[in-house]
Amino acid sequence: MLDHYQILGLKRTASAEQIRIAYKDMAKRYHPDKNNNDPHAEEVFKRINAAYQVLSDKTKKYDYDHPTTHPKSTHYRTSEPTTVRQKKSTTYRASGTYYQASSRHKYEHIPLRVRRMLQLASVVIGVAVLAFGVYLYEVAPRISARHSYEEAVVLVAAHKYKEALKKLNHAVIFYPQLVEAQMLRADLSYRIFKHYAEAYVGYSEAIKYSEEALPPNVFFLRGMAAFKAQKYRRAINDFSQTISDNPEGNQYSAQAHFFRAQAQYYVNPYHKAAICNDLTAAKEEGVKGAHRLHLFFCESIAPGAIQNIGLSQGLDF
Repeated sequence: MLDHYQILGLKRTASAEQIRIAYKDMAKRYHPDKNNNDPHAEEVFKRINAAYQVLSDKTKKYDYDHPTTHPKSTHYRTSEPTTVRQKKSTTYRASGTYYQASSRHKYEHIPLRVRRMLQLASVVIGVAVLAFGVYLYEVAPRISARHSYEEAVVLVAAHKYKEALKKLNHAVIFYPQLVEAQMLRADLSYRIFKHYAEAYVGYSEAIKYSEEALPPNVFFLRGMAAFKAQKYRRAINDFSQTISDNPEGNQYSAQAHFFRAQAQYYVNPYHKAAICNDLTAAKEEGVKGAHRLHLFFCESIAPGAIQNIGLSQGLDF
C-alpha cells in the first residue's frame, strides 16, 4: 500500500512547498468535477486529500515521519488498547521490579519468638557499639594519659628528663585536662630545659583546666616564665595575681613584688613611684637583692642601676 508521499508522487525529503504544489496539481487532475462518473478518480482524489491533510500539518507530518510502531505497519497508532496497557502494567508489577511486599507481612514467615529475640539482640548490639564509642572517645584517652604521666614521674625520679618530657607530651595530647601532667611538663620546661615560652604555655593550660584550688605558686611560676621569656606585661599580670592571692609576708607575695618592680621597669622605667613601692615591699620582706635595687633606683640618682644589677640579685624559682 502506497504511503502519503508516494500518493503525491514525492520523495520523503520533499519540502512543504513541494508538497503544496504536488497536491494542487493532482487535485486539479483528479477532481470529481473533471472526471464525471469515474470511481477511480474519486478514490484517488480522496487519497490525495488525506495525504495532504497529514503532510501539510507539521505535527502530523512529524508523527508520520517518526512512527513508533512496527516498521511494516502503514498506520501510526497513537495509543495502545486499554487491555494491552493493563496487561503490561500487571506483568510489570508481578515481576517484582515495582511491587514490594508490605512491611506488615514481610517477616510473617519468621516465628514471633525468633523475631523478638532478633529485636532484642539488635538493641543490645546497638548499646554495646555506643558504649564502645564512648569508651574510645572518653575513657581510653584518660587511661592512656594517666599511664604516661605515671611513667613520667618514675623517669623524673631517675633523672631521665628527656624521656619524661616525651611521656608528658603524649599525656597532654591525649588528655589535656590532666592538670598534673601539664604542671610537671611546665616545671621540666622551666627548671631543666629553660624553655620558658613552653613553660608559660604549660602553666596556662594547667590553670585553664584546673577544677580544684590551684597551688599558691602557680601564677608566680607562670609570671617567672613570662619574665624570663621577656614577656613583661604578662609577667606583671601574673605577679599582681600572686600578690592578690597571697597575704603580705608570704614568700611568693614578696618575690612577686620584687620581680614585678623589674618587669615594670622594662615596660616603662618612668613609673618610678610604682617601681619603688614594689621594691620597698620586697625590701621589708627581706628579699635578697631588693635592698640594693631600692638603694640604687629609689634613693640615688643612678637611673640605670637596675639594669646593671637586674636578675642576678633575684632568686631562681
